[in-house]
Amino acid sequence: MEVRENPYAAMEGGRKHELMRALLKDVDLRVGARFGHGGSLGGFPLADRPEGGAGSVGQAMGKGMARRNSAG
Repeated sequence: MEVRENPYAAMEGGRKHELMRALLKDVDLRVGARFGHGGSLGGFPLADRPEGGAGSVGQAMGKGMARRNSAG
């Protein structure tokens, strides 16, 4: 597990979403709020990777394990 700071958090528009996607390109499970604003393009999940949403790491890991186990 790795915790990453978001160096682009204070940015507005421009290349923000592109830079954040590049920062997280190797992530298998993201825990925390999505970047972007609601249903805008920035709010979509990254490359169909599972997201834990806001909550604890333990909750997100539990959801991920449940998905993996139900997939067979």
